[in-house]
Amino acid sequence: MKRPRTYLIRFAQLVVLLCWVLGYWWLLRDDRYQSFLSVRMRPMLVLATSLLVLFLLAVLMRRGSAGATDSPARTCAHAAVLLVPLLYMVPVQGQQLGSYTASQRNFAQATMPEQPGSSAGPVSSRPPGGSLTIAELLSDFQRQRGHTVITEGMAYQSAKLPPGHFVLMRFMVWCCAADARPIGVVVASADADSFENDTWVRVEGEAVAECVDGRDLPCIRAVHIEKIERPKMPYLWPF
Repeated sequence: MKRPRTYLIRFAQLVVLLCWVLGYWWLLRDDRYQSFLSVRMRPMLVLATSLLVLFLLAVLMRRGSAGATDSPARTCAHAAVLLVPLLYMVPVQGQQLGSYTASQRNFAQATMPEQPGSSAGPVSSRPPGGSLTIAELLSDFQRQRGHTVITEGMAYQSAKLPPGHFVLMRFMVWCCAADARPIGVVVASADADSFENDTWVRVEGEAVAECVDGRDLPCIRAVHIEKIERPKMPYLWPF
């Protein structure tokens, strides 16, 4: 019985390692990993994939006993547990963090005006106005005030805002989706109520500071809003 058990253990090891190699390859292909992780994690994923390939080759080339005494049932159970995380990858593709997550992560504080040089994003050296991300707008807001800006994000209908306003938001990701923080700017528009939560829009208008609920918040006084498709990468990175 020792040899069949050895073969079973080795086969289970090969299956687990091969599935993880294919899983990492699938994540790296077309940058699918960005649904979970920051772009700065790509080198770590490449390294992890390389190590798994080496482990796979080591198991293939190993001679003699596998050195384990687990029963066939226990071996299969261990292999199944190690494969469970892979089942999470495919269903979450195409999904994104949205208004519900923002409401659970104290979104209101994320719309406070940011000072130049803050962690919300890099301060641009280009002339103010024009097309920029929400992070760029917030981090350089004092310089952008009074200029026409164009930016994109998801609509978020907040009960704390007066009529004719919604929040244009995106998520800033430092390491992974678990630490994502919503950032946003208030949009003033007569058509504000026509944009449902999580609808992606492009907003063009004047950057102003508007008093909302006793606080001065960064705001875009919109002159044009159009619905757009969700970008391939919906998240922003702090670098």
